[in-house]
Amino acid sequence: MTTDFVGTGFDRIGQRLYNTVITHVPYAPVRRAWLRHFGATVGNRSFIAVHAVVLAPRRLVIGDHVRVGRHTLLDARGGIFADHDVTIGADVRIVSLSLGSAAHNRSQCRGPIFIGKNARIAERARLFAGVSIGPGLTVDVDAVVTDDLLAPAVDTRVTTAAPAPVASAAG
Repeated sequence: MTTDFVGTGFDRIGQRLYNTVITHVPYAPVRRAWLRHFGATVGNRSFIAVHAVVLAPRRLVIGDHVRVGRHTLLDARGGIFADHDVTIGADVRIVSLSLGSAAHNRSQCRGPIFIGKNARIAERARLFAGVSIGPGLTVDVDAVVTDDLLAPAVDTRVTTAAPAPVASAAG
């Protein structure tokens, strides 16, 4: 395990048990209650699907009516904040702490991720440290978001092009 873990040994045990056992429990209120017990803020009627992985639940803040899809990674070591009525599709990776080889300073690779109200993150999208997704925006399937997306250029969909899908702010 990395030294960037947030919390005590008790928190580590809770995180590990969640990601190996509780995430497979087919009853959403159990998963939600477990995350809340270990410090996550999970709003009313929010749903985190089975097989979703959560790192550092103390830095995870999810508003009301948020839906998180199956096999999604929520790496909240740098902080993840999702406003109300957000939909996050299956197989999405939201990583608020990046330990890539290009980084010379760990502080450059850490940053909270903000997802605005009514935003939609489609399947297999990737969001990296320090980005903000504006209210009502939609991130397309397989998009890689490395810059803030605060206002739509033409419509509310962020599209990507093959072969290297990268979504970034227009302008």
